Amino acid sequence: VVDLSGLVLFDNTWYFLANGQLQNTYTGLALYDGEGFYVRNGILPLDYNGIQDYDGSKFLVAAGRVLYTYSGLFENTDGNWYYIANGQVQTQYTGLAEYDGAWFYVIEGKLAKNYTGEVSYNGTQFYVEKGMVNENYRWKIAYRNIVDDWHKKYGKDASYELIYLNN
Repeated sequence: VVDLSGLVLFDNTWYFLANGQLQNTYTGLALYDGEGFYVRNGILPLDYNGIQDYDGSKFLVAAGRVLYTYSGLFENTDGNWYYIANGQVQTQYTGLAEYDGAWFYVIEGKLAKNYTGEVSYNGTQFYVEKGMVNENYRWKIAYRNIVDDWHKKYGKDASYELIYLNN
């Protein structure tokens, strides 16, 4: 009697076993030969693509396997976009991410598609609309002293302005 546990290939299908028994109630990630695989109801579905939770983290799965080689934005089956590095959702990351020639604002690893406003990234200010950097506006915050006669007359000796530079 062979005591099999883990992923086992039988008749061109991968099964998830524990003590020789099919774990048909298990859905999640399983490790095999140092790699992560998605298991649904005890069977490895090679057609599954998406984000999967495992041990407090989220991983990108493609064709049933954790895609450790992928980094960038990924649209999940739930319609949300996630920022991935080495196959793992970067829930600690907030900043800009580039995808297909455009830049997007990410908050805690998830595309902030409802965010509109200003964002500071690597010392530069950007304007974001619905999660995407609006390239039509290149802007910066400039503090400058305005000392003309009008300001002197009314006692305003310094000011700052938000200046939008439209290309």
